[in-house]
Amino acid sequence: MWAIMAIAFSLACFSLQPLAARAQDTRGFDPPAPSTQPGDNGNYYALVIGIDDYRPPMPRLKTAVNDARAIARLLAERYGFQVKLLLDADASHGDILDSINQYRTILGQNDSLLIYYAGHGYSDRDADKSYWLPVDARDGLSANRIIADELTADIRALPSRHVLIISDSCYSGGLSRDPGEPLPTPNTPAYLTRELHRRSRTLMSSGGDEPVSDSGADGHSVFAAAVIQALEQEDEPMFAARDVFYASVRKQVAGKSEQIPQYTSIRNSNDDNGDFIFIRKIAPTPPPITQQTARASTPNGAELYRKGYELAHAGKFADAIPLLTDACAANSGPGCNYLGWMYSNAKGVAQDHSRSVVFYRKACDSGVAGACYNLGVEYDNGTGVAQDIAQAATLYRKACEGSEPLACFNLGVDYDQGMGVSKDPSQAAALYRKACESGEMQSCTNLGMEYEYGKGVSMDPAQAVTLYRKACDGGFATACTDLGFQYDNGKGVTKDPTQAVALYRKACNGGYAAGCTNLGNEYDHGTGVAQDNAQAVTLYRKGCEGGEMRGCFDLGVHYANGTGVAQDNAQAVAFYRKACNGGELSACNNLGIKYEKGSGVSADPTQAATLYRKSCDGGDKDGCTNLKRLQP
Repeated sequence: MWAIMAIAFSLACFSLQPLAARAQDTRGFDPPAPSTQPGDNGNYYALVIGIDDYRPPMPRLKTAVNDARAIARLLAERYGFQVKLLLDADASHGDILDSINQYRTILGQNDSLLIYYAGHGYSDRDADKSYWLPVDARDGLSANRIIADELTADIRALPSRHVLIISDSCYSGGLSRDPGEPLPTPNTPAYLTRELHRRSRTLMSSGGDEPVSDSGADGHSVFAAAVIQALEQEDEPMFAARDVFYASVRKQVAGKSEQIPQYTSIRNSNDDNGDFIFIRKIAPTPPPITQQTARASTPNGAELYRKGYELAHAGKFADAIPLLTDACAANSGPGCNYLGWMYSNAKGVAQDHSRSVVFYRKACDSGVAGACYNLGVEYDNGTGVAQDIAQAATLYRKACEGSEPLACFNLGVDYDQGMGVSKDPSQAAALYRKACESGEMQSCTNLGMEYEYGKGVSMDPAQAVTLYRKACDGGFATACTDLGFQYDNGKGVTKDPTQAVALYRKACNGGYAAGCTNLGNEYDHGTGVAQDNAQAVTLYRKGCEGGEMRGCFDLGVHYANGTGVAQDNAQAVAFYRKACNGGELSACNNLGIKYEKGSGVSADPTQAATLYRKSCDGGDKDGCTNLKRLQP
């Protein structure tokens, strides 16, 4: 996990202009009319702020605190963030700025920080300024408001490599550099490593210069609910914030409200075209009954555990709790482990990680390897116990030595990234190998990458192919795309475009968007399959809808040229814009051409030059050529 700082804030809104009446409640209020009366691999951190309890005349909010708590829990439990939570009275002007500035002494250059702000916001349109309104702000003109420029300066001073702002906010577009035309960042999976290295300061907002909803499903705002669902359901081990925005968040919000979410760069923040990368930790899983569990239990404890397990496995978690509690008391290590898992995951009982830690520790001490792994996850995430990455690594090692493959994988990631242990690619490769041999397919893929690039092992493309094949056959769609790429390029295997097509198709059918785009490219060029532009368009569309920006770019090309689809320059512009916003440099160049020629959009040489410059600054030679031609 490279240095990433993510700032997510959910701002409600004020404006100096009155808002139209809306069917939904909005986060913010119309300011009253003037009255004649007086009146390299570091840690992930998160600062999560939620404010409902504003003092009159500020209206209270309904979902901000609930949103903040849910985001904090999700970031800690699924992604391993160390979370600081500021709610209501603890979220004053001083509290917020002091907390942000404290990270200047906490963060290293490879650390990550996420700040989630849920509260009122304010827009001064005459001054073209946007503000946060902390709990001690009395109105939009309060001295306690936090101007976006001040926040940007604080962000710029932090040593983190990446900053992501997720803003559920009225008028949050005021924080972006160029609303509607953000700086491009690489998007395809092959660029993830590059994105980790490049400095970024990006904004994911629930809307632009507009009100946003303070109500939605399950006690969350529309935007927060979409973000939570996207981060909960994402099953890729590593992904860019931009990907999850375009693949899930934007579509969900747009389909349920009048808001139009945005993803762009923060103005004046030293952005260098990177992107925020989430890295998911493998979560604890329910322990099965094995011979080891039998050996770790007393006869009575084993029987109680078996009965409790059968009830839990049937979904009768509340009925299973008493039996598993008795099993653990009777020194059943597996019973303690399963009981810990139920408390950790709120199955039949209120979630309580501190109790999970107690049960996992007892089970681990009795020799249950899975419990040592689960306890390691708690230490990794700082849930139920103070976060201690080194202790997590120790527990993963113990579990791995007890033949728990997920623990071997997590420990391998730790060695790969230098988390809790000294960085050691060779040790990482050895651990990936052990987990892979036990059937953990993500480990096989990681080991394949080590062989492909000669990291921790001697470079061996043929061995990479073998490992990608094993993972692909095991159902890991990402590996199918990796294997298809090897066949497409003759790396470690005889070049075979037909086989590449079959593998890309398998990855696409498995839900991996890059596989769809790659397959579309094969149809586009008649490589390994009969040329079929219409089928290419279908696949590019599927890739684009899945957040793969190269697919959006290629779809734009087809609309521009009328190949495989009726020519429609306005549609071409829309897809070029989406791809450019998502980081596809060629799309920024093509969009610039559209603006220069007035094709599908009103001619605008200034906007064309802006797009050419973005493309050129990102390393696209065509963009540089066009910029020089337009502005010699």
